Amino acid sequence: MERRDVLKGLGLSLGFVVVSPSLISLLQSCNRTPTLNWQPAFFDKNQIVVLTNLVDLILPKTADSPGALDVNVPQFIDAYAKEVANAEAQKNFTDGLTAILKELDKSVANLKTTDYDGLLKKYFKATAQAQEAFKNNPSEVLVLNSLTTLRSMSIWAYKTSEEVGEKVLAYNPIPGEYKGCLTLQEASGGKAWSL
Repeated sequence: MERRDVLKGLGLSLGFVVVSPSLISLLQSCNRTPTLNWQPAFFDKNQIVVLTNLVDLILPKTADSPGALDVNVPQFIDAYAKEVANAEAQKNFTDGLTAILKELDKSVANLKTTDYDGLLKKYFKATAQAQEAFKNNPSEVLVLNSLTTLRSMSIWAYKTSEEVGEKVLAYNPIPGEYKGCLTLQEASGGKAWSL
């Protein structure tokens, strides 16, 4: 009987040793509280400040939903650029943020929310004529493409975050019976499905 207990304990301890590094990294990656003093893995400090301010304006906090900063979208984009993006995509990220910094035409310390908001309005609310003019200027095309990519990635990271998926979108981890021909309003109260 003692031998079984020893083998059982040995098996459990071996399983713990194998699982613990994975478990620790998983818990660290699921940090739900936004940290203001985090160390970027890919972008430099100036790029992170610009990225954070733009993401906050793209997806601000409202009374009904958390903002992009509440669900760590800048940290996600930084980690994605470092761990997932290939060399060409990484170059596009850095070149794009450098072009955005140049377009803002101020040092990062002197930038205000109105500067970031003006940049977003210039490119996202441009008339058709202004959009045509962007195509003739390579630096403006780079800024427009970078802002569009940043907006798309921000929305993707936001919608796939745990907090938004479970608390903002319709969420049912264990789907029940199939009910066909329902409107979105009838099925989920008008919310998009998280899963």
